[in-house]
Amino acid sequence: RNADRPFSTELDRLAPPLGALDLFDPAWYGAAAVGTELAPGGLLSSRGCPAACTFCSNDVTGRKFRYRSAASVAAEVATLRNERNKVGITFLDDSFAVGKRRVHELCAAIAGIGAPVWWTCTAHPSHLDREVLVAMKAAGCAGIDIGMESADPEMLLAIGKGVTVERVLDVLRWSRELEIHTVVNPMFAWPDETDAQLDATIGFLERAAPIAGGF
Repeated sequence: RNADRPFSTELDRLAPPLGALDLFDPAWYGAAAVGTELAPGGLLSSRGCPAACTFCSNDVTGRKFRYRSAASVAAEVATLRNERNKVGITFLDDSFAVGKRRVHELCAAIAGIGAPVWWTCTAHPSHLDREVLVAMKAAGCAGIDIGMESADPEMLLAIGKGVTVERVLDVLRWSRELEIHTVVNPMFAWPDETDAQLDATIGFLERAAPIAGGF
């Protein structure tokens, strides 16, 4: 599915899981240590990932990307914030930033709930540009988990990652300028990975260390 087409109502037909939250002890999720109001809440704005990374089985949610309407997601965020005292939220989407128009609509809806909320997500670096990051920041995005896997151009092609090293560095710079915390995920010991390819990734870590939040 093209994420910039009108959303599918498939997921909006499902009732949000908020009614079941009372069945879980907040202490299981760190509330005892940080206080109930600071224990993070979690939700899904979408299911599936359209990327073609060869190393990812993605058996749970699949390759078909489906997403909820912005209004549906914002309503769940508002409930977590206003009724459950969750000021910190984690989006558990496989890839949060799919579809530029969708992300802008979603961020505008979250920003419009009228109460501050801070959230984190996982995103493919090719879906992030400065304009998208600005919208995410305005909606309360405080951190992004970025999958990069390798910093060797040939390996990136082999695993179907669909991104370049320079694009990842751009995303890290933009995020740092906007004060969005970033975590980059490299992977090591690929099948047939050469010493030179491994050195490329290690070299990237050194280049990115001043602008990345962590690895």
